[in-house]
Amino acid sequence: MRRTSIPSGVAVPAVLPVLAASVVLGGCTPDPGVDRRDEVGRLVSSWSEADHAELGDLDRTRPALVLDAEDLDDVTSRWPDDVTLDGLDVDLDAPVLVVGAWARCTESSRVVVDDDRTTLTLQVVDPQEQVACGWSPVRLEVWEISRSELGDGTPRLTGYGRGQAAGGGQVRCPEPARC
Repeated sequence: MRRTSIPSGVAVPAVLPVLAASVVLGGCTPDPGVDRRDEVGRLVSSWSEADHAELGDLDRTRPALVLDAEDLDDVTSRWPDDVTLDGLDVDLDAPVLVVGAWARCTESSRVVVDDDRTTLTLQVVDPQEQVACGWSPVRLEVWEISRSELGDGTPRLTGYGRGQAAGGGQVRCPEPARC
């Protein structure tokens, strides 16, 4: 291999450092299968079928978006009597709520927003693959998303998310046959 050096005083084109970096990095780019949307909101409350057996009867096909008191009444009317938002600091003048129910083994959830800042997705993230649980009790969760985290349009909810989470773990649909 023949080596050459750049004599001192010779200008190096600005593109050379960029080319050198691309050779060193070897085309490393973020995994296109990883969901890098922004996480928004905070978990307000959650309940487990282990403590409330009636939660096993909840419809888990789709999470719900709560924009006003009427939506909240509709969603909570399907809950068992001992599962309420009483005592929680939930003010529907500012935030929106995302409510979802899913079978939990090792999973956790999060809410992400698309680049349009109005489209929300509730993701169920499984941090461990190939875990066989003897029982996965239904988990009911309520997420509060501040309107300041969203854009100017009317928020909408796409449902449950699938894919791979940026923080690791698989994002799965809680009821794959229905998603």
